[in-house]
Amino acid sequence: MIHNAIKIIGAKNNWEGVETEYKLVEKMNCKVLEQMLIHEDDHSYDCLTLQDTDGKVTELWFDITDFFGKW
Repeated sequence: MIHNAIKIIGAKNNWEGVETEYKLVEKMNCKVLEQMLIHEDDHSYDCLTLQDTDGKVTELWFDITDFFGKW
């Protein structure tokens, strides 16, 4: 859920921030089915829809406000 989003801090730009997200997903042994960008209350979020090796589908939220839009 958006209120439990993992806050990514210290990424210098979009590429670094998204790479951090995907490294975490890789450690979880999941694949990304969908990625959505959400803006709410002056914050930016990535919502990743994941599927684990058993086929279970879940959402993982990241607060990307700290790096979003930095190139």
